[in-house]
Amino acid sequence: MIPIIFIALLILRYFGWMSDDQTVLLGFCSVSLIVIFKSRLSIPALHFMAALSCMQWLFGAVLYFSEFNPGQALEVSKMQLNATDYFNFAIPATFAFAIGLTAINFREKEFAMLRDKVQNTFCGNRSAVLLLIGFFSQILSPFAPLILKLPLYFLSIFGWAGVTRVIFISEKKRRDLFLAALFVLFIIYKALVSSMFSDLVIGLGLLVLFSFFHFRTTVAKKMILIVSGLVIVTVIQVVKPYLRLMTLKQGVSTSEAISRISDSELVSTDYVQSDRFVSYSISRFNQASIITWVMKHTPRNEPHTHGSTVFNAIAGSFIPRAVWPNKPLSGVAMYLQYTGLDFEGASYGVSQLGEGYINFGKKWTWLFMLALGLFYSGFLKFCLNYSRAHPEFFFYLPAIFLHTIKVETDINRSLGFMLRFVVFLFVLNAALKFFFGKRLY
Repeated sequence: MIPIIFIALLILRYFGWMSDDQTVLLGFCSVSLIVIFKSRLSIPALHFMAALSCMQWLFGAVLYFSEFNPGQALEVSKMQLNATDYFNFAIPATFAFAIGLTAINFREKEFAMLRDKVQNTFCGNRSAVLLLIGFFSQILSPFAPLILKLPLYFLSIFGWAGVTRVIFISEKKRRDLFLAALFVLFIIYKALVSSMFSDLVIGLGLLVLFSFFHFRTTVAKKMILIVSGLVIVTVIQVVKPYLRLMTLKQGVSTSEAISRISDSELVSTDYVQSDRFVSYSISRFNQASIITWVMKHTPRNEPHTHGSTVFNAIAGSFIPRAVWPNKPLSGVAMYLQYTGLDFEGASYGVSQLGEGYINFGKKWTWLFMLALGLFYSGFLKFCLNYSRAHPEFFFYLPAIFLHTIKVETDINRSLGFMLRFVVFLFVLNAALKFFFGKRLY
């Protein structure tokens, strides 16, 4: 459905029968509605990713260039290209990505069969073990030596598998429900302390999608949950910088910072209605501004890499830093290099679309994004097919796609994380089977 809609929208835009704004709005609304209606009969995780990419790379830019934007954004959040130049690049590339993400589907009848297998999985103590591993790994990871940080982080997100397992299996134990609630509450606490909310928001978003599929939730309930989620995310995006400023730079405790924020103008009606709030809210959802900084800086100051950062991300997924000491960095390091910005305390990524431009420029990024989307959808189908033979593997899917869904991160943190975590699962499963005669899934 989505590939046909998006191809039709691209054709209408090409012949001038639809404006950029209309193309973006129809594309974003179409994929969002399909996420809502399709989630009763399947798990549209990649449709969710397509909706996020349309929102952050396109819809945010539409709002930025609209008359609703008072224009009080920070310098780093200002678009560096005009609307025409940006949308001529971003609309075809983003739509190609969405087409790839939704092109390879798992049929609804196959989903129904998989749901029956997963629901009838033996309860046992596995949910509790996964949740406890996740909980204690979250606690230990800050104190671990560098060589153990990645394995401990992988173990820490086993908790998401445990929560998913508690949601799906028919026989639920009170102990498991308690541990699942404890794990989620600890993730919320950790997000507040660190002022980093992406794992929390994406993890809960994926759990909600899986819950829609399991409980066959009505459209009305889905709409209430989605609107509530958007309100919460907006509040987090607005409050987060002030929380970081007070806790990380001024040394204020998290509870004191929350208290100060709750007593400040940030929660007042006047502030919510102010131009400053509107501008800041738009800028927080507008990932396009970072992409335009990349397009302004590259290739003027940094040459196109012609696929090298993508190759490094894939190769780096299988080669540890101990073996490859000069393994290229990603995340903030890439952001600083390819935007030319030196923004103190930056925690941004160039996004998968931005990295596509860094490698392939305006002309071929759309083709790369199509291939990347096809890889993700093919990989998800592989995971679902594998889960039919190994139902326990199904519960790890939210953890596998935890960073992939974050469209604001670069290829290394999205594709690279997914590949590294799956390799970790297979190696750990083989080790458990060889040494102890046990299986992870």
